[in-house]
Amino acid sequence: MRALLSLGLLLALAGLIALSAARYLQVDEVVIPDVLGQEAAHATRTLEALGFAVSTYTETVPDALAGGVVSQTPDAGTAVRRGRSVSLGIGAAERGDVPDVVGAPQEAAETLLAEAGLTVTELRYRHAPEAAGTVLEQLPAAGGAASAHDTASLVVSRGPEPPTVAVPNLVGRRAAPARDELLALGFRRIEVIPSRLGPPGVHAQLPAAGERVPLSTQVTLYTSVSNPQVVRVPNVVGLPLEAAARRLSAAGLRVGPLQTSFDPSRPRGVTAVTPSDYTLWGSPVALTVNGEVTAFEAPEPAPPPRGGPLQGPRADTAAGAAAPDAPDQTPPEAAVPIGGRAIPIEYDPANYGFLRGRAYAFRVEITDEQGERVAIDRQMGPDEPVSDTVVVFGEAELRMYIDGQIILAYNPPNP
Repeated sequence: MRALLSLGLLLALAGLIALSAARYLQVDEVVIPDVLGQEAAHATRTLEALGFAVSTYTETVPDALAGGVVSQTPDAGTAVRRGRSVSLGIGAAERGDVPDVVGAPQEAAETLLAEAGLTVTELRYRHAPEAAGTVLEQLPAAGGAASAHDTASLVVSRGPEPPTVAVPNLVGRRAAPARDELLALGFRRIEVIPSRLGPPGVHAQLPAAGERVPLSTQVTLYTSVSNPQVVRVPNVVGLPLEAAARRLSAAGLRVGPLQTSFDPSRPRGVTAVTPSDYTLWGSPVALTVNGEVTAFEAPEPAPPPRGGPLQGPRADTAAGAAAPDAPDQTPPEAAVPIGGRAIPIEYDPANYGFLRGRAYAFRVEITDEQGERVAIDRQMGPDEPVSDTVVVFGEAELRMYIDGQIILAYNPPNP
């Protein structure tokens, strides 16, 4: 009896051990779902929720959705242990050929490149025999492989170089005949600026005589005017705007364009005047004012006094000043047109070894609020430096060329 009881206990113990071993050796398996065609992020979340570790790699498959799952390992339907790694192949953007857009209009070229997956991020322009707007060069070149998010650059024609005309020497001429001569040559942008006292006539000009420039170039004539035509600009710097306007009106002048600045370190009121020396009676005077400008009604200029408008402590000296022996080719600072600003242009070939000892062509182009124009275009002698001034309006870009090659492009400050 005791033997039978011992045998039963042994059998029960063996059963418990077998049951525990079976539970210990049991494998937790999960069937891998089919995630082909799903967006990569969605497929990854699905597999991770089932306990799988997910790894991805890029795979190029024709006509496949870029960013979608194009293959999976192990295959869908396979039962594997929970926690096993599943690899997903993610479709890459299909690459194609870069189209040839040289010779096409700019807009059409950008459309063709966009259809191939390229975005035009750089545009450059230059004069060429081809019609304006025609693509001259492209990068990447036609026929290369392209893919989404690639970028491209284009060089586009500005059209043929405009014909040029030699500017005549107008120094010493009366303003009206000088203007008529320019009109007869085809110039249409002509500005006459009275800038100093003296016998009436042109005393300086921009561009200089002999320069060849396009007919679209502005020609500025700086003239001397005689005593009865001239008013001395009063010093109104530091005055409130209303007080400055009254003083200008009393001198026979009008308030011209206003520019504002907001500099807390400087006193409020007028900080700059253009012109600051002499000008014609009734002319506008541009003011720069520090602080907010409120609307006000500017007074009308006072009538000229008997004997002519010239006023101020410098009147006798200015009226009696002798004319210089030779015309002054450098326009005074006060002669800069209202709304414009003078930008000095300096270039010395001695600073550039490749130019030493040889002649060179020097050219400056301007793009500003008055359009695009050639400001300087001249042939320089060996080692001859350039020292000149150009006038720009508003936001501007200056481009400097040596022998037709651009060496500098910059935006001068616009205070």
